Amino acid sequence: MFDNAAVHISVPEVSDGNLHRFVVDDQGSQVRFIIIAKPDHSLAVALDACAICGTQGYYQNGHEVICKNCASDIVISSIGTGGGCNPIPLKSHVEGDTLVIDQPDFERGVRIFRTGTT
Repeated sequence: MFDNAAVHISVPEVSDGNLHRFVVDDQGSQVRFIIIAKPDHSLAVALDACAICGTQGYYQNGHEVICKNCASDIVISSIGTGGGCNPIPLKSHVEGDTLVIDQPDFERGVRIFRTGTT
């Protein structure tokens, strides 16, 4: 999934307000991450894991994003900021109509998904 040491995702494909899930193989570790458009139309990018519940991940139910482990409702506008049961932010940037996540930014995710803890 890496192309020139980065993951590239089409912004229009993830701008619909739905939770989008991805997996990338980085150094033999399967790192899950999520992308969702916030109410202000910016994109939130985060690991599919949190500091409290580890790698259990999240799902969307209607207009809510919910932790699979503790059932906490996550305020969509807070995704990408971290803290509590929020998904762990994943650094990214937009180039034109492409969301770019550089391979070195997955290092924390590799550690988390390799061990199952943060």
